[in-house]
Amino acid sequence: MTGCRLRRFVGHCRAVCLNRWAALNRWSVSLTTKMFVLVVIAVMPALAIQSYNEYDLRRSREDDIRNKTVQITKQFGAEMGEIKEGARQFLQVISQLPPISTLDMDGCARLLATLNARTPYYSVLGVADPSGRVRCTSRPSALSSVANFPFFKRAMAQTDLAVGNYWVDPVNGQKQIHFALRFSEEADGPISGVVFAGLDLTWLSEHLKERGLTPTQSILIADREGNIIARLPNPAALVGKNMRGGHAEIMDGNTAGWEESRGVDGVDRIFGYVPPALPPKDFFLSAGESKTAAFSSIDHVTRRGIFLVLTGLFLAIYAAWQGGRIFIKRPIQALLQVAVEWRNGNYAARSRVEKHLSEIGQLSLAFNDMAEAVATRHSAQLQAESRLLDLNVTLEDRVAERTRELVAANRAKSQFLANMSHELRTPMNGVVGMVELLLQTELQPNQKMFVEMAQRSAESMLGLIGGILDLSRIEAGKFTLECKKFDLRQVLDDVIYMQSSVANQKGLRLSLSVAPNLPTALVGDALRLSQIFNNLIGNAIKFTDTGTVTVHAALLEATADAAVVQFEVTDTGIGISPADQAIIFNAFTQADSSNTRRFSGSGLGLSICRDLCALMGGSIDVNSEPGVGSTFRFTARFIQQPEAIKPQVNRKSVTEVVEAPAASPDASPARTDSTTHKRRALVVEDNAINLMVAVGVLENLGWSVATATDGLEALAAHEKDRFDVIFMDCQMPAMDGFEATAEIRRREAAGAARTPIVALTASAYQNYRERCLQAGMDEFVPKPFTRLAIETALMAVSL
Repeated sequence: MTGCRLRRFVGHCRAVCLNRWAALNRWSVSLTTKMFVLVVIAVMPALAIQSYNEYDLRRSREDDIRNKTVQITKQFGAEMGEIKEGARQFLQVISQLPPISTLDMDGCARLLATLNARTPYYSVLGVADPSGRVRCTSRPSALSSVANFPFFKRAMAQTDLAVGNYWVDPVNGQKQIHFALRFSEEADGPISGVVFAGLDLTWLSEHLKERGLTPTQSILIADREGNIIARLPNPAALVGKNMRGGHAEIMDGNTAGWEESRGVDGVDRIFGYVPPALPPKDFFLSAGESKTAAFSSIDHVTRRGIFLVLTGLFLAIYAAWQGGRIFIKRPIQALLQVAVEWRNGNYAARSRVEKHLSEIGQLSLAFNDMAEAVATRHSAQLQAESRLLDLNVTLEDRVAERTRELVAANRAKSQFLANMSHELRTPMNGVVGMVELLLQTELQPNQKMFVEMAQRSAESMLGLIGGILDLSRIEAGKFTLECKKFDLRQVLDDVIYMQSSVANQKGLRLSLSVAPNLPTALVGDALRLSQIFNNLIGNAIKFTDTGTVTVHAALLEATADAAVVQFEVTDTGIGISPADQAIIFNAFTQADSSNTRRFSGSGLGLSICRDLCALMGGSIDVNSEPGVGSTFRFTARFIQQPEAIKPQVNRKSVTEVVEAPAASPDASPARTDSTTHKRRALVVEDNAINLMVAVGVLENLGWSVATATDGLEALAAHEKDRFDVIFMDCQMPAMDGFEATAEIRRREAAGAARTPIVALTASAYQNYRERCLQAGMDEFVPKPFTRLAIETALMAVSL
């Protein structure tokens, strides 16, 4: 059949070549074409015959090898099936013997030792009770319990013979694979135990050697996990290695087949295989044939054929080259010289080849005609380039105009965000401040509960507003981080201290652990680091009903001037499913999005944490199991300072803070002066409600307060009286806070006493804070402000 196909193929090639040659002779074609056709006619048949012959030989040889390897695999599969069946019958018989069925330890051990002496291919025989505890063995073994062994688990789950995985006895170093069978004293009674036998893998390899493999063939048997339990040749070096890595797909399949790959010994082979899902079950079987040995004779024939074809091709190319040099190259060089003249702009140059009937002569006439056409097109090209230049200028103008529009739009967006921050925070300041003042009055229990609920709602709304504005700034690329010195341990203590009251209210234990080598003197944005911690710890407390919330900090990487710190927040809460873990860092996305969800939230916190971590040169991820808890892990890069930073506030240890009872927000006493002098404050605020809130907070703190509604009134009050501190709103009619502050500082430069000025502003942006400090103000309090914010500001200006 192969010979017939080859003869038809050669005949077809010969007919095609003769037809093309006849066509070339009938028509006047170039000599170059004729020479190249001759080369093709001379080389193509030999090349085609050689290629087809190699292909046919290789295909036939591959089919033989595939069939042979599959047959060998099935043969060894039958051998392993017989070994399994023998083990099943053996274990079934001995499980019914009285010392074993009754778990008589002394009699059981003696019986197993006697049986093992008659079956040397088993390394050990043993019996285990239903809990997995080994009751007796035939020989000393490290097996005191097999509860966690795969063969025991499978035997307890099925009535048929169970096969384990590759195992090495640590006592004697014997490599084994276990067969196991459960048994009962009565037919339908409970499981009395499991009898097992460890097949000696050294014996198995020696046993397989007797099956007559050739030196170029290999056989491999592996357990379900891909651990090699028998391999010929070279079993000692390969038994125990795992080969699942590149063969997981075929091992998990349910069909036998073949593949070409590199074996575990590094030899390229053609393999036939049977997966564990097919009989004899529980084993992966593979037989291979070396490709090098299988195709050596074919490769020899191929090399000889390639040599002959290349020799013929070289001779043909040499003949074509000589003919082309004489009959084609010389005339064309003359035409090339004319083309060079045209390229240099000499369109008057003409070709003088006079053999008009030949192809080269016709080409010469075409060159002359082309010279006239090129001159015409050159003129048209200059005109087109001029028009293109005008279009480019117009396009550049349009691009510049569009760029200006985009810059203006971006500036408008930034101004809109700033205005929104001011307009939202101004009324919220009235709500939060009035509620806080109301909580400091005498209220009935139900009234106090209602006011506290309103306070929490207002704080939640404020957090949502801040989150949305932060997210907008991050997405717009307008968000920048501070770069200031801070004490990392102080930041961690502050975060734990602030969150401890909420944890104590839920009966949770909040703890902090810090690695000994963690540097504390760092440079970065401590405020945004605290924001990440407050969000993660707050979520951990919210989603944990009982147990603990643990914060851990450790040094991940350090250089001479930088440090990468890894932080972890771990809880024992409800956990997060794998599907939800993939989406919780998306903006406005929560793990529980149902209408009847138990926990509230905007879904912005984790998204902002992710973006802040990225800005800090780190990342954040989560590891969680539903019902067990979650661990949020994030990293941040800081600049490392060699000098230590002293803490600004002396505070109890973290352990004492965590275990201390939560303090009520209104339980702190009002700040009083040690002298009889009542300190005076000037509050400059154009909003009546915010003015009332500030006055109420300061009066509760024991201050005497004067007020002004714009910068001009503030200057008049400052000139008339002396104040210990001025709280200055930034945006006011007539004169804003920046102009008023500049005028006060100018007066002070002339000799007046310096008065601390604290900015009150509804803009919480960092650049706005810097603007206030640059204008001469001493501290910054964003709206809505609380009593604690006012107290903190007074402490910051040493009052």
